[in-house]
Amino acid sequence: MELENNIVTNVEDGKGYIILGSTLSNQDTRHFRRAVEALERKNVKEYYVNMANVGHIDSSGVGILVVCLKKIKEKGGNMKIMFPKDEVKRIFKLVNIYSYFEIIE
Repeated sequence: MELENNIVTNVEDGKGYIILGSTLSNQDTRHFRRAVEALERKNVKEYYVNMANVGHIDSSGVGILVVCLKKIKEKGGNMKIMFPKDEVKRIFKLVNIYSYFEIIE
C-alpha cells in the first residue's frame, strides 16, 4: 500500500485500487496521475477508483479521470469508479461523463 497526498494505492489479486481523499481537484491531479502510473508499472489492467470519501470534484478532477480512463483503455485495461457520493454523480451527469465509467455503488 502506497500513500501520496491522501491518495492510497493498493494491488490485490492483480487489480489496482486507488483510494482518494476528500477532494479530486486541480491540486490532486498530479498525484492521481502518479498513482495510476505506479499501478501501470505493476502491470495492472483493472483499476478501481474508490471515491467514497470525495466530497468535492472540480473540472480538473473530472478531466484527469477521463484522460486516465482513455490511456488505460488504449492499453487494454479498464477503470471503474467505486462508491461516488451523490454530489460526484451529479457532477458526472452535469458534464455528461456518467456513462463513460462503470459505476459501482
